Amino acid sequence: MGLHGDAMNQDFLSSSKKWDWETPASDFDKINKVFGFRLDAAATKENSKCPEFITPEMDAFTIEWEPSPWFLNPPWGKEYTDLTGRTMLHWIYRIKEQVLGKHNAGVLLCAARTDTQWWQEASSFCDYVLFPDHRIAYEDRLRDKPSQPTFPSCYIIYYPLDPRQVFKLKNIGLLVKRV
Repeated sequence: MGLHGDAMNQDFLSSSKKWDWETPASDFDKINKVFGFRLDAAATKENSKCPEFITPEMDAFTIEWEPSPWFLNPPWGKEYTDLTGRTMLHWIYRIKEQVLGKHNAGVLLCAARTDTQWWQEASSFCDYVLFPDHRIAYEDRLRDKPSQPTFPSCYIIYYPLDPRQVFKLKNIGLLVKRV
């Protein structure tokens, strides 16, 4: 395919006109029962899933992600990058600061694009990866029905799990421990 074809494919994959896809409540509730999230690290007042949240105006890149554990479904896509200059790799480096530098535990919901640089980086310092047993249909408050993405999602877990949590997560999908 070559560089030209790869660039075209990346443009196609990042062509969404919307970048703030909301985590469906049903999917969030399943994983929240395991972790008891206290902070939504990238949310709006309208779509936050946690009692405390960081809005775009607050800027998740400049404030600490506390209290822990946090949940992150970051904004992504070409429009988001064009608007902010930030890519998924920027979010991964910010997660790394929080996890390794601040010892804040949390979970990242993202596309399961295991062949990308950002995904390889994100999984290089995690504890587990959970691949749900279904395709997550992200919500859009401007539409009546959820949007079915063209890609699978996963939860990258930056949190040591106890046996009870492992058991519960295995009921949600394929849980892989990083060794």
